[in-house]
Amino acid sequence: MSDENPHALDERYVWFRLVGEFEPDDITALAGLTPDHAFRKGTRPRPRASVRKVSGWLVNSRLTPADEFHDHLTDLIALLRPCWDTLRSLGRTHQAFVGAAIYCHWSQGPMIQVSPEHSASLADLGATLEFDIYALPEEAPDDDGPRLLTRDELAQLDASLREG
Repeated sequence: MSDENPHALDERYVWFRLVGEFEPDDITALAGLTPDHAFRKGTRPRPRASVRKVSGWLVNSRLTPADEFHDHLTDLIALLRPCWDTLRSLGRTHQAFVGAAIYCHWSQGPMIQVSPEHSASLADLGATLEFDIYALPEEAPDDDGPRLLTRDELAQLDASLREG
């Protein structure tokens, strides 16, 4: 891990998703954009899973998991721009979301910022912004200089501050 960027190991994923009563191939044809994932109402994601009650259509940002959240948003919006009017219309007919999954490997997660420009773009699409944030186990502490506290150490510090 780099001392300059304690979040170098964190992972960030961002996507645009439509959910509703539609045929995914129709969305692809209308948008002129191939989804990274699509599914039809009535299908099962895996054996013994519940049948899907709606269809879905999803496009991921093209950046790597190490890239910053706001850069993912910028990339995703740029990817969607050529079919913006179509997606805006579809976002009014169906449910539209911009989702993010962030996997944090350190006690304090990375900064998550949504600029006014990004907010305006998401609102124009009629997209709800949703987050899944995961706190993953940290690496074992070492004695090679300064480091962030582990979750257990933070909990112990918090408990001792509350007691004293």
